[in-house]
Amino acid sequence: MIRRIVEDYESHLVAVDPGRTGADAAAKAEHERFASGDERFKIRLRKLSLAEQTPLDVYLMDEKVGSMSVCRGRAELIIDSSTGSVVPRVEAGDRIVVAHLGVGLFAGNFQPD
Repeated sequence: MIRRIVEDYESHLVAVDPGRTGADAAAKAEHERFASGDERFKIRLRKLSLAEQTPLDVYLMDEKVGSMSVCRGRAELIIDSSTGSVVPRVEAGDRIVVAHLGVGLFAGNFQPD
């Protein structure tokens, strides 16, 4: 089923310390609201040089919204209201940070897409 997006925010996160996460590491976060009223928050990291199963926490405006772990150089978190999950609200300018043990690895701000 295709869901029509009515509101979309995006953030291309920047590595705080590329030497730690990998020179080619990349991270992108999105928040989508659909015509049905459903919402989805997702963040994907790739080309990570972090050890397998490294735990990562995701913070939105300094509030923890989820966790994920590294698998084969990637990590992903998807929170979707269509599955009964509570999706965090996102507005333009909101700050997102991915951290390991409280140390920020990636950071960015959401902008309308």
